Amino acid sequence: MDASERSWGTLRPRRLRPHESRGDELVSVLVPRFHRGWLVRISERMGVTERRVNLDAKGSLVWSLCDGAHSVEEIGRALADRFGEAVNPVEERLPRFLVQLARHEMIALED
Repeated sequence: MDASERSWGTLRPRRLRPHESRGDELVSVLVPRFHRGWLVRISERMGVTERRVNLDAKGSLVWSLCDGAHSVEEIGRALADRFGEAVNPVEERLPRFLVQLARHEMIALED
């Protein structure tokens, strides 16, 4: 199902990866450095299995609301309330960002 076929407003994103706080309200998402093969084994031996994806204030707010309880529509409203015109058009930008997170297996988009 591609982005045009989804009813974005009702989807409820849920985080799949752990995260760390970076100061006030910013987060870094921890993702595997490698996914398969000999690089995974080497990274495990070296103790560098994860890398940090640093999110900006907007991304961090989205991440904090990807708890499975908030719909995409609710997340969009929270973004608009907090950041105003800086996130417009939120109804286009937010789904693109969520698709990127889902492609990198950082979130699941649930009905």
